[in-house]
Amino acid sequence: MHLALRIASGIGLLAGLAAAQHDLGAHRRMAITAPVRNAGTVDVVTGRWSVPGRGTESSATNVFNNTCTWTVAQLYYGLGECEDSYDEGRIPTPGSPGTHVGAATSQKIVEFEFAYCTYNTTPAGGMNMEFAFWDKLNGNCIGGIPLNHSSTSGGAQWTTLADFYLDTSGLGLPGSTSSGFRTCWTVTLDVSGLGWTMASDGEGTFNSLQDQDKFIWGKRINDQSPGGSANPNGFMLSGDPAFSAPGNCTYTNPCQTDLYTGSPCGTGLDTWDGSWINVDGVQVNAPNLPPLPCLPGVATYGSGTNCYFLGGYPTNAFDSYYLRLQADSAASPGTFCTSKPSSLPSCTPVLSAPDGPLYKGAGGFVLTKATPVPGGAGKPGILVYTKAGLLGSPINTAFGFLCLNQFQRAGAFPASPGGTNGVCDGVYSWNLQAILDAASSVVVGDSLHFQAWYRDPPNPGAANFTHGLGPIAILAAPSLSDVNPSSGGEGTVLTILGANFANNPLDMQVLLAGGVGFADVTAVGPQTIGAELNTGLSATVFSVGNTASGPVTLVQGTGSNVAGQNLNTAGIVSNSTLVRQLVDGVGINFGSFNLTPGSSNTTSVNSGTPMPGGLTLDMTATGTNSVLEYRFGLKSSDGKLFVFQGRITFVGTPSPTQKALHLASHLNTSFMQPFSTLGVSASTGIPSSSHVRISTAGAAYGGVVVSGK
Repeated sequence: MHLALRIASGIGLLAGLAAAQHDLGAHRRMAITAPVRNAGTVDVVTGRWSVPGRGTESSATNVFNNTCTWTVAQLYYGLGECEDSYDEGRIPTPGSPGTHVGAATSQKIVEFEFAYCTYNTTPAGGMNMEFAFWDKLNGNCIGGIPLNHSSTSGGAQWTTLADFYLDTSGLGLPGSTSSGFRTCWTVTLDVSGLGWTMASDGEGTFNSLQDQDKFIWGKRINDQSPGGSANPNGFMLSGDPAFSAPGNCTYTNPCQTDLYTGSPCGTGLDTWDGSWINVDGVQVNAPNLPPLPCLPGVATYGSGTNCYFLGGYPTNAFDSYYLRLQADSAASPGTFCTSKPSSLPSCTPVLSAPDGPLYKGAGGFVLTKATPVPGGAGKPGILVYTKAGLLGSPINTAFGFLCLNQFQRAGAFPASPGGTNGVCDGVYSWNLQAILDAASSVVVGDSLHFQAWYRDPPNPGAANFTHGLGPIAILAAPSLSDVNPSSGGEGTVLTILGANFANNPLDMQVLLAGGVGFADVTAVGPQTIGAELNTGLSATVFSVGNTASGPVTLVQGTGSNVAGQNLNTAGIVSNSTLVRQLVDGVGINFGSFNLTPGSSNTTSVNSGTPMPGGLTLDMTATGTNSVLEYRFGLKSSDGKLFVFQGRITFVGTPSPTQKALHLASHLNTSFMQPFSTLGVSASTGIPSSSHVRISTAGAAYGGVVVSGK
């Protein structure tokens, strides 16, 4: 019911535009007469392909799914190489109408799948397509406001204004099996290494306004079809609201089975029967054709750049395109239920959660907090949790809403708020890792949801429930059995044996000698020590500043490549490459490593205590060279580990002061989001202009190594 009202309100708000929609009828509605092929998955960072059916992101969740074929016919939308089309949908926030367990206000997109048909044989580097996504862009038919796609049509709009942009050139997207013969493909793009974060409901808040809540995606095939206007290339049409309810096949919502492919499918939430098509060089409602050598495309029908549909669903196909978006569910637990207001005005707690999975048996601490709450003694609080999911409808108890199905109490781990009685200054803090490790009923493969319960005697019921968080995936903690060799310096290749390692080397980092040094994981798989073949990983020791002996720590979390930076400041230009971050990591200690000898032109500093003054390095020690490489590790106050790395190349030879300024700027710009969350920043000038200071106030550990090359 909510969904029907939601769609209706969107159509009503767009009444003026809908009336101006132009009916293309069957003109660009092209029948698919052969089975659609699955090309597999390509990592857009490395260009490596994996075979169909082998998922690259085990913790990924469908957050948008518009893949169900119209039950009457399988079709694609014929488009010219000088046209770009725009479609819409909605990724829900936790509190928006409908069922979407695990929804979040934003999510890291790790994969997106699309479908296309082409008459072109595979060109060098693969099919040339472009994609752009906006968290919001004026709603249905982009609000009727034309937008050029790129420099080929003037304006460079996609590359500068889109929240996410991707050019597929060089990725090897397949074409037809022979020129002039049509082949249709589905392709999954692994974008997990790009750090693409997408806001739900436009900006993280549901407004019940289609122009504010819907995302927009644009797409374009730049290869001209050898079949001409009669046999165009194009993108596959999908979505059938009568067959599959909008929002199906996302989160925990059930899927339909596609009548043509037999695959699980859904209809995208708040997709709309219409799409905007921009034609290069042709204005809205203009009768002219695009400039040669462009194929005429939709401009043939006299309405130019405009809002189009295919005659009206359900009599005709639903004018929407095949798209499936997956987000990293392990990295972003959603919220559910509503916190009961406390006995004090404006004192309703927010429950925090780790931004990633939990590892069974990892030890240590991963904190979750409820704040603000009324302070004072005699007000214990506990967590309640479940691995059985959520109730169909919340139960309204004397303590507020309970949403957990078959919940259990973590009564052995009570917390006190501290603070002052009658004042909203309390904070409950629980070690979620200890609760997990002690819960014998929770095993690897489970997913947890939890709420907090706390005493509040003046309030009705004398206690309150907070809102809930989840799902949080429970994974097996890595285990280490051997590190070989046990001593070495820069370039030493380590073999580390054990189990339960991540599949992607980017998701791991090795800290050496109690965090004084770093080793980069290069491969995961069978490793040989002596005559024995075991499961393990290979890692290479980074440049060594200070030498030391101490434990080896394997950090396992979520790794990604980060866009490089170009800076022109202090009279010199620099470019950063190989920029990566590993966030929300858990650390496993093992054995001991003797980190020696030190490397030339290398400086390092580390601290195992709270560091209000930060970590300070003198760039004079990096020598006279044009390249800096760095590794920076940090343990946050809630127990998570982070590692940041990169390479900065200068145009010319920088002075120590120029190195310091550029390193600080590169760190702050490249790692803006995690730095902001953790309260980290880099600056210069203390105690002199050649020094960089990385402020890490309150951190439990920090270490950095910078080397001149």
